[in-house]
Amino acid sequence: MQNPRVKVCSTKFSRRLRVVKTLNALCVKNMKKIVILISLIFFLLIGISVYSQEAVPSPPILSQSQQNKTKPQQTKTNYKERGSDDIPLVIKAIEPHESQYKEGNHTKNTNENTTTNWLLVIFNGLLAVFTFFLVCYNKRMWEATKESLKLTKDSTDLAREEFITSQPPKLKIHNVVLKDSSVIGEKSKIIFDITNIGGNTAHIIERNITFVKLDPRPNILPYSGDYPDLHRPIPLERGRSSTECLPVDVKIIENIHRLSMVGQVDTSDYYFFGYIDYFDDFNASWRTAFCRRYNIKTKRFTKVEDEHYEYNSY
Repeated sequence: MQNPRVKVCSTKFSRRLRVVKTLNALCVKNMKKIVILISLIFFLLIGISVYSQEAVPSPPILSQSQQNKTKPQQTKTNYKERGSDDIPLVIKAIEPHESQYKEGNHTKNTNENTTTNWLLVIFNGLLAVFTFFLVCYNKRMWEATKESLKLTKDSTDLAREEFITSQPPKLKIHNVVLKDSSVIGEKSKIIFDITNIGGNTAHIIERNITFVKLDPRPNILPYSGDYPDLHRPIPLERGRSSTECLPVDVKIIENIHRLSMVGQVDTSDYYFFGYIDYFDDFNASWRTAFCRRYNIKTKRFTKVEDEHYEYNSY
């Protein structure tokens, strides 16, 4: 018989396992696309930045000797003779000063630097956005990994629990003997064994055992509760046995002796019955009930074939 709690845990575990597998598949699939996209944008913006930062050649600056060479030779002539065929009128071309070149180049470089800075700002912004999504992805992957580890642990515990609950503890009462004491001052008693023939440990919490006369035998046995109470659970591992004894009232022994002397052998009105409550390693409660009839002729206890008296319940 399978524990209902195992069925519920198994259903929940199957659902959670399917969800984790789906999330892992989606994360791995999207991660490849994100890495490829980030790489393309990174190399593209790096190329644009390098191209925009190439040095623009500035016009050469002439030395003083070269400037002197380029200046036309001036001769001392009379200004009245200028503009004639011998001395034609010469218009001097004044070259721009070196500072003007620097100013133009500075303006051009400033525009180029501004463009480069904007490109770097855009690139850093895109990189920040993708980094944010990457952090979210890593966080989700970490949560999925933790969930997967938890599911692995739960599956191990569930397999162990299912194995144990498939083989619950089961107690068997046997070797029941009535020991009639002939020593004065000692009480007669019934000695019996309790054996755990189940799959795991039984923690006994209550024992209710009685030996009385029942005439007629009722549908519900009158459990007396005369057996000593337990102050703490008694563990009984699988395959182990425990020998117990139940003191018997002197009047019952005298009646049995009288019936034996008169030849009364049908003593179906004397019964040894009771129940034992216990729980397993997962706190599931169990009960083993029994009922045995005493036969004076054979001096043995025989099992009463009645499901209301002999049963193991969950």
